[in-house]
Parts: sequence; C-alpha cells; structure tokens
Amino acid sequence: MRYVTVALVMALVVPLALGQQQPPKREFRGPGPRKPEDCDMKKSEQAAFCKTCNAILEGQTLEDHKGKDYKAHEVGKRKVCVKKYFEAECHPENNSFEKGECCGKAKVEKISRTPLVWLCEGCSQTVDQEGGKCVFPDCPKKKLRQECQGQPAFPHTNEDNFRKKQKEKEKKEEKEKK
Repeated sequence: MRYVTVALVMALVVPLALGQQQPPKREFRGPGPRKPEDCDMKKSEQAAFCKTCNAILEGQTLEDHKGKDYKAHEVGKRKVCVKKYFEAECHPENNSFEKGECCGKAKVEKISRTPLVWLCEGCSQTVDQEGGKCVFPDCPKKKLRQECQGQPAFPHTNEDNFRKKQKEKEKKEEKEKK
C-alpha cells in the first residue's frame, strides 16, 4: 500500500516540480437559462423539514420527529413548492391540473410538496437557504436563483406549458382518429 501511495505522489508531484505538467483547471458550467418546462413555483409555503432525513415532515412523521429517537436530527422550517393536481387511479400517467374523469371514475385530488433550493448560476451547486453562499471560492458567478427541487417532473412543471402541450396532444390524437 505504501508503494502505491509513493508512486502516485511521485507521478503527480515530480512532473509539477519540473514544470512539465500543470494541474487541470476546474471548468465551471452553469445550469443555463430557465427552460420552458421548469416549475413556475406559483405557490410556496413554509413547512417542517428534517435536514438529516432530507424530508418534508407532515402528520405522523412530524410527530415521530418530536420523539426521543430523533433528538439528533436537525429539524427546522423550509420553503417548499406546493402543487395541487388530479390523478387517475386507473391510469397514473393521465395526471392533470384540472378535475376530470378517467375510465368513468373521477380523478383524485393530490398535493405535492417539494423543497425549494438556491442554485448557483456559475457552478450549479445548490444551497439550502436564501442568503447562502456558493461553496466554491473560485466560482466565476456567485449569483443564486431559486429553483424547485422536483422540476421538471410532473406536477412540478410549468402549468401553462403543460396545459398547452396537453391540448396539442389531444388535437393530434383527434386527427389520428379521423
């Protein structure tokens, strides 16, 4: 094991000392501009959140975290994105933002909550709270923007774009039937 460590050090340090090789520069790539399908974060609220479990606490899980088994867990408040949607029990892929029916049964109303994070536009690192700083000191752009952690998966997507795509899909299906 010692020989392997010494060999690695020699392979890296000796060429550097001789000026033959330079360490690779870290390349930062930001997340890029927002995409049309990204979550619009229209509604947000404060919710109990466990940093240790990385979970939003509601109902029984919140009561469990007040017990002695979870004393070491870091529980606090965090801003979350809230989306209300309707799910078909028979076909879960037929989710939508409007009430409706599928196979003669009414769709069930559901609520999805996902934590909001702050994303560095320079290096794409996430920070848990507003006012946080990028973890890389040599990051070229330390500007943070708020993002929904659940995007672009349904229901954490842009509702207006989703509705537009649904209408296009329905029109296409109608044309295919004719």
